[in-house]
Amino acid sequence: MAGQRASTSARSTPQTDPFFYGWRYVTRQTPQGKVIEQVPLTEEDILHPQEGDFIVHNAAHDRDVRYLQAVIEDRIADQPEKLLLCDHRVLWDSPELGAYGPDLILFDQVSQPWNPHRGTLSVWDIGAQPVLAIEVTSPSTRDTDLTKKVDHYYRAGIPWYIIVDHMGDEDHPSLRLLAYRATPEGYVPVPLQPQGLWVEPLRLWLQVEGDRVWCADEQGQRIPDLREQRDQERQRAQQALEQAEAERRRALEEHHRAIQAQQRAEEEHRKAIQAQQRAEEEHRKAIQAQQQAEEERQARLALEEKLRQLQSELQRLRPLPTAEGREEASGSP
Repeated sequence: MAGQRASTSARSTPQTDPFFYGWRYVTRQTPQGKVIEQVPLTEEDILHPQEGDFIVHNAAHDRDVRYLQAVIEDRIADQPEKLLLCDHRVLWDSPELGAYGPDLILFDQVSQPWNPHRGTLSVWDIGAQPVLAIEVTSPSTRDTDLTKKVDHYYRAGIPWYIIVDHMGDEDHPSLRLLAYRATPEGYVPVPLQPQGLWVEPLRLWLQVEGDRVWCADEQGQRIPDLREQRDQERQRAQQALEQAEAERRRALEEHHRAIQAQQRAEEEHRKAIQAQQRAEEEHRKAIQAQQQAEEERQARLALEEKLRQLQSELQRLRPLPTAEGREEASGSP
C-alpha cells in the first residue's frame, strides 16, 4: 500500500519477525495522552489494506513493479480514458469485497480525471471498468497473491489477473508468469506461448529472463527499462560521437588531401610556367642566334662584295704592261 517501502530482513518469517508483513501507525488514547503505536500487519491486513499501511517488499519486487508501471503508462499515454494505479487502495462497489491494494491495476472508461492526491479510489465514483490487475509476489504477499486474490479479483470483475511470481529463496531466485482470464464459469489460466505471455488488453508480451520480467512489443522487440534506456542512449550518444569524430577525421583527411592536391597542382603549374619560360627563353635565344647568324652572313656577303669591288678597282687602276715589260716578265734574255 501507499507509503515508504521497506526491505525484508534476511530469512525472516511471520514467526520470527512480528513486522514480516509490514506495519501501520495507530493513535491511541492513554491516561498520559495520545500516543502513536507501530502495529504489525497481519496477512488479512495486506489483503485489505488501509491508507498509510507499510507493506514490506524486497528490491526485486519494487524493480519489477516500477518497470511494468513505466511500460504500461507509456502504452496508455494517449488514452485519457484509461487510468493506471500503482500500489493504490481501491474500494469496490460490493461491500463484501472491501478494499484492495494491487501492485498495478488498469481501469478503462474513466469518466473524470482522477485526483492523484487521493489515497483511495472508489470505483463507482469515476465509473471506471477494471481491465487487469498485476501482482508481483514477494515473501510477505506471495501466498495471498497466489490464492485468495485469484478468487477475490474474479468476484471484483477484473477481466485479467496476472501474477509475476518470484519463486525460490533469496539465494536461488527464479521467476514464472501466471495469468488468468475471466469467463462466466470463473478464471481460466492463460497459456504461455514460446514468446511468453501475450497480454491482449495491452497488446504486448510478458517474458521471463532469469529473475527479471520483461515486456516486448507486438514485433517481439524487448522494451528496455530506464537504466537500459539510459545505457542505450549513452551508447547511441557515444556511437554518434565516435561517428562524428570519424567524420571529422575523414573530413580533415579529405581537406589535407585536397590541400596536397592543390599544392601538387600549383607545383605542376609552376613547373609548367617554368618550362614555358625556358622554352620561350630558348626560342628567344634561337631567334637571337638566327638573327646573329643572318647578320654575320650579311656582313660576310657585304665584306665579300667589298673585296670584289676592291679587286675590281685594283685591276682597274693597275697599268697595262708594255712590250718590254711583258718580255721582262716572261724572262726573255
